[in-house]
Amino acid sequence: MSRLINANELLAEVAKAQALEPDKAVAKIILLITEAESMDAAEVVHGHNLKDHNSAFECSVCGWEDWDTLTADTSEYNYCPNCGAKMDGDRNG
Repeated sequence: MSRLINANELLAEVAKAQALEPDKAVAKIILLITEAESMDAAEVVHGHNLKDHNSAFECSVCGWEDWDTLTADTSEYNYCPNCGAKMDGDRNG
């Protein structure tokens, strides 16, 4: 599983390690990366509205639907109200 680390903090330590002998520098950099503190983050899920008109919404990720034509224009949904998927197209693969 991937993990998110603060590259800016790591780069300062990597710069110091470059002053070491090549073999020791590589070992130190690997250690720095391995021990770098992970940041808490969630992967962004992308989806789109499966309906082709503005008075209806169906999430391509979870299938949640809103057919209430009395509510605001459903094209204004930037995120699915049910699963939180970002409505900017399917870029997850």
